[in-house]
Amino acid sequence: MFFVTYLRRELRRRMRQAIFIVLGLALGVGLVITVTAASAGIKKAQSRELSGLYGAGTALTVTGGNPGRPTIQAQPQE
Repeated sequence: MFFVTYLRRELRRRMRQAIFIVLGLALGVGLVITVTAASAGIKKAQSRELSGLYGAGTALTVTGGNPGRPTIQAQPQE
């Protein structure tokens, strides 16, 4: 019972600070929910759009040429 009385008195004395903290926590929770939802939506849209590309052109392999020995080309002298 002492804790509840103490908590009520402190919140009454520091009302402005308590409101500021509650608003900050609400803003933080809201931002986390918004970013999580946006991330999930982007991931879903990306997988939907790219699903048609799976299996297309998978037999194609791109390789670089053999660099071999570097050649030096002479510049014409004037």
